Amino acid sequence: MEEINFVLPVVQKIEGSWNKVTEQNCILTRLVGNSSRVYSLSTSLPITPKRFIFRVFGSAETLDLNANSAIFRRLAENKVAPKIYVETHSYRIEEFLEGTRNLRREEFAHRPIAIKISEKLKEFHSLNLSDLLESSIPVCIRNALKWKKLAEARLDEITETNRFEELQRAKVALSPNFYDMYTDILPKESPIVLAHMDTSFLNILYREEKQEICLIDYDYTGYCYRGFDIAMLLQDIKYDYNYPVYPFYQYTPEVYPGDEVLAMYVKAYGEGVDMFIECKRCMIASHYLWAMWSFSLYDGDQKSMDMLGYGLLRFREFLEGYEEFKNQSIEGMRRQVANYFYD
Repeated sequence: MEEINFVLPVVQKIEGSWNKVTEQNCILTRLVGNSSRVYSLSTSLPITPKRFIFRVFGSAETLDLNANSAIFRRLAENKVAPKIYVETHSYRIEEFLEGTRNLRREEFAHRPIAIKISEKLKEFHSLNLSDLLESSIPVCIRNALKWKKLAEARLDEITETNRFEELQRAKVALSPNFYDMYTDILPKESPIVLAHMDTSFLNILYREEKQEICLIDYDYTGYCYRGFDIAMLLQDIKYDYNYPVYPFYQYTPEVYPGDEVLAMYVKAYGEGVDMFIECKRCMIASHYLWAMWSFSLYDGDQKSMDMLGYGLLRFREFLEGYEEFKNQSIEGMRRQVANYFYD
């Protein structure tokens, strides 16, 4: 379906300016994406619009496609998400946000950018989609359980002998006691808001001309603890998903911006030490959540991101973070970070 000879005729039906576009003067480029396959369709002709986003939906087992469609449509109607041109049960053609760019990972530690991102996240958190989405059970609970169950079935089907040890470690990670540790670390006293829940640095764009932040990709949006979006962003900076060869990601822990930058985001959000600690807990929890997601998608394919290795890495970070957090009291953490908030 992703071939250009499929998507080009669809675009030509919805956009008259593309009638003179041919396969020779346009290009379909695969963008980073693991749950869904995302492409940019662009032309060299001097027409407007010059580009579209073509999104082929991932597995209905991992994604709630009905909820995803309803969320995106509501956000698009409110001009929060890009415009939808066409949507079917298997794909969607979206507006390409012209004039935007990906931020470099180091830019996320710059105060002006951090302030704009926190303000954008707080604005997003204030939206009300409770008529569309389950709000009584946090989406981080529902997805962890769903992905854990899928992973159990998926890993039992894999018969690779060259990765036997890694597969066994992944199966151990699915043990109930680790799920209990995950729920233990969650900041249950935190307010529950509409959260993006996939704030990879690749899902945050910057429009230079207007100096504004744009959020994209709402596959996992749902009601959850408010600290997750900032936590996921700052943790995800350590993972470069643009790495061009297998395993198609690179782990660079040294680029994590640190607690001072986290405090800067929290203060820009308008909160203090309580939310800082919520974010620290969500950082640890996010590793478990993405580990379960990774294991649920692993199929042994070496042409795409190594989900087994990535899942084991995120699980290791979860264990290390959990042990470090449990060895430090909440009050001790409060004292340690107080200087970030009380000058």
